Amino acid sequence: MSNMSNLENMIANYDCELKPCHGLLLMDERKNLLDKLQQKGHGANSSVVQLINAYNPTKNLQTISAHSNLTLNEAFKVVKYLIYWGYAIVMFPLAETNFYALSPTFPVENADTLTNRFSNAFPGHNLLNVMHLFCTPASLRHMMKCVDKYITTGVVITEMIIWLLRHRILTQFHIYLNHVSVVNEIEEADSGFQPNTMHQLYLSNGYYDSTSTAFPFQRKERNIFEQFTHSTIMQDPEDLSLLMEFLQRNYLCGQYHIEEIAFLERVQPAVILKLLNSFQDVIKVYNMEDKKVLHCNDIKNRIDASRYVNLI
Repeated sequence: MSNMSNLENMIANYDCELKPCHGLLLMDERKNLLDKLQQKGHGANSSVVQLINAYNPTKNLQTISAHSNLTLNEAFKVVKYLIYWGYAIVMFPLAETNFYALSPTFPVENADTLTNRFSNAFPGHNLLNVMHLFCTPASLRHMMKCVDKYITTGVVITEMIIWLLRHRILTQFHIYLNHVSVVNEIEEADSGFQPNTMHQLYLSNGYYDSTSTAFPFQRKERNIFEQFTHSTIMQDPEDLSLLMEFLQRNYLCGQYHIEEIAFLERVQPAVILKLLNSFQDVIKVYNMEDKKVLHCNDIKNRIDASRYVNLI
C-alpha cells in the first residue's frame, strides 16, 4: 500500500464525531480553494468539488450533502480531508444564536500582518476596534445591533466574522442549558406540595401522575418539575410541555447547546430562547465552545502524518 493510500485511509477512518448538525467553514473563498485543490492534485476528486460547490456557511452538513448529491458518509469523508489539508474547519452554521469571542490561540505574532489584511478586506475599519467588540462572547444577533454604530450593514459584519474565524482570531461559542439543581430531594407528600392550575393542565395531558405506579420521572425530576411549574414567569402550558420533554431527553444536563437541541427537535432556536426567557429562574445557561467541534478540528495533530508532509 502506498504512503498516500495509507494516509487517505487514516483520514477516512478517523473518528472525529462529525454530526449532521455540524456546519463547515472554508478557509478561503470558493474559487481560490478550488484553484488550490487543482494545483495540489486534489481537484480531480469530484466529491470534493461537489461539496465545495454546495458549501454554505449557514447550512449544516446534512443539507450540504443533499445539495451536493453526496451521502452523509461521503460528505463526512470529504470534510475530514478538507480539515486535514487545512482547507476547512468544522463549526455550527452561522446563526443569530451563535456567540463569538476572541480565540485564546490568537496568533499575536502576526498581528501587524493581519491588521493590514483586515484593512484591505474591509476599508475604513480597524481590526483592533472590531476585536474589542468580542472581548466577551457576543452573539451575531447582538452584533447586528451594533451595525448602525460601528459597521455599515449586517452583511458586512457577517463577512467580518467569517474573516475573523478563518484567521483564528475568533472562536464560536454556544448557549448550553442546565436546570437549577434541587438541594433537598424529598417526596412531594413531605414537601407540602399543592398542585396548581399548571400542574392540573399537565396532569390532564398525561405527563405527570403522582399516583401512578408507572410514574415517568425519578424523584429528583419530580422536584425539578415542581420548580418549573411554580415559576412565576411561565404562563403558557405548551412551554411547560416542551420543556419537560427536554428534561426527559436529558437536554438540560449541561451537555447540549441550543443549536444541537434545535436540530434534534426540528424547532427554531428562537423557540428555545423563548423557553429560556420564560424559565430563567430555573434554567441556568452558560457559553462554551463545543468540545466535539474542537476534537474534529484537531484531526491534523491527532494523526501522526509527519512522514507524509511533502505529499500534501
